[in-house]
Amino acid sequence: MAKKHIIACIMGLIFGSATSLATWNIANRIYATTINSVSDFEYAFYDNEYKNEPKTLVEITKYIGRRKDVVIPEVIEEKKVTRISSRAFYASPIKSIVIPESVYFISSEVFGNCKNLKKVTISGLVLGFDSNVFKGCNNLSSIVFSKDIIFFSKPVFSGCSNELIVTCENNSIIFRYCIENNIKTKIPFKNRTYRNR
Repeated sequence: MAKKHIIACIMGLIFGSATSLATWNIANRIYATTINSVSDFEYAFYDNEYKNEPKTLVEITKYIGRRKDVVIPEVIEEKKVTRISSRAFYASPIKSIVIPESVYFISSEVFGNCKNLKKVTISGLVLGFDSNVFKGCNNLSSIVFSKDIIFFSKPVFSGCSNELIVTCENNSIIFRYCIENNIKTKIPFKNRTYRNR
């Protein structure tokens, strides 16, 4: 109950207005890029269990598009996209992906065996992050967390390249996890890479 209460409180801070651009902010610097068409995704509606939020939300269940550089839309059919299902991008040939600020649950092996995936940008505060999200992504070299992860299942970066660098805010939960597990970590816009010895 306490965990759900914490999540419910945080959720009130997440929802914002939709735009035609996917944006993310690191150290007060804004980036934007054109989003993918809704037709590039299979998705499902689900009933929201938390108060003070939209009643119906969207979960991405599968990527069926052809673009190699993907930007998930924040809104589909006027509903917030908040979840990505397990194996939604499994073995996809994508090279990069931007996950919008609206998404706060990322299920297991979402990007499993995406051999060409090199860069991931996670724009929002992630409340739930399952294990092995990047399992088999052996060419993944960059993951950018604009905010943080609140709850996650270990291992987080199993099967990733030794060259992987995780960009995140100093002293965030994900920063501490990376340092403890000897994963190279970079603070945004500082020319220094951290790694536990």
